[in-house]
Amino acid sequence: MHSNPLGCRGQIRVSALAVGNLRATANAAHNRETMRKTLAERFEEYVERIPFSSCWYWTGGTDKDGYGKFWAKPQTQRAHRVSWLISHRTDSKMRVLHSCDTPSCVNPAHLFEGTQKDNIQDAIRKGRRPAMPKHIAELNEQRRLRAAS
Repeated sequence: MHSNPLGCRGQIRVSALAVGNLRATANAAHNRETMRKTLAERFEEYVERIPFSSCWYWTGGTDKDGYGKFWAKPQTQRAHRVSWLISHRTDSKMRVLHSCDTPSCVNPAHLFEGTQKDNIQDAIRKGRRPAMPKHIAELNEQRRLRAAS
């Protein structure tokens, strides 16, 4: 038998150490590459365009309501807001609404700015939300008149 000064265990330890170093080097290279990508390049990695649909679907993480989530410094934001930021080069101070009513859509052509009131009116118009019942509307009007007098 040939004698190995390191023994089998020594060879395995050296190999594991070498593999660990290679992984660390590869991870560092991957992190440097990721850091070099622009916001738009990182975002695009999670967008799928399907030929039969005009929506651009978000394939990354989503919240409980189906809206995409994306890390855009300094915080996680909804993906359709980041799409608006990238395409319009400005962060909307208003809400970013969907004309297509698809929460996972990030196609900037399907997005528009609006208020929460605009969003509710859009939902009522499209039949996604019932209009306020007449008796509640009347009560609100009476309250408004009382408050004004």
